[in-house]
Formats: sequence, structure tokens, C-alpha cells
Amino acid sequence: MTQPAHRYPAPANRYPILLTANPPLPTDHLCMHPRSVQDHARELGFGVASHRCAHIVGLRTRPGAPVEWPTPEVVARHLRIRGVDVSVRHGAVRVSVHVYISPADVEVLCMALSDCVRSSCEDSSGGT
Repeated sequence: MTQPAHRYPAPANRYPILLTANPPLPTDHLCMHPRSVQDHARELGFGVASHRCAHIVGLRTRPGAPVEWPTPEVVARHLRIRGVDVSVRHGAVRVSVHVYISPADVEVLCMALSDCVRSSCEDSSGGT
């Protein structure tokens, strides 16, 4: 049997690997936020895409929406201006409402969605 050409010696100082458990995350907090965002979006008239993950909410233009209804791109731009980070994927505004989002953050999101719908409708009707 042939020996390898180079042998690497074991390190002189071996440090033990310490595994520590993270404290449990508040899952009730996680489940509350997406539902409140979905409920608010439905009240405004958005279609809410079925979710693949508990913390992902997809907002779509509702079927049969009037012409003045904002497109997903308009909604995303409006939210970003107000400091809400979202993306548009497959024709829906993707909102990730995860563990580090506070109730105040959700309130900002909901207010910005309301403002977006209101301003889109006002713009198309001439500001009335």
C-alpha cells in the first residue's frame, strides 16, 4: 500500500466546538403578522396569493379590478418610497413578514398600502 506523499500533522491546539442553543423564537408573533397583512390587503380589495411559506404574503391585482387599480410595480414603488422593502415576483407584490418585523412595521405597511390605493384612485379620477 502506498503512503500519501504529504502528511499534514494534527494541529497542536485543538479547540472544542461548543454548541449553544438559541432561545426559541416567538412563533405566535410570526403567525400574527402575515394574517393581519392579508386581512388588511383583502379589505382594500387586493387578491392575496396562496402562500408557500407562513411568512410570505403575495398581493395581486384583483380579477376585474378597475383601470385605476395600481399595478404590482406601482404598489412596490409606493411601498419602497415609504421605507417598506418588497419585491415583485410573478405579477404579485411579495411581502416577507418575518420574526424581526414588529407590529409597528406591519402598521406602516398597512397604512402605505391604503395610501397607495387611495392615491391611485384619486390620480385617475382627477384628484376628487
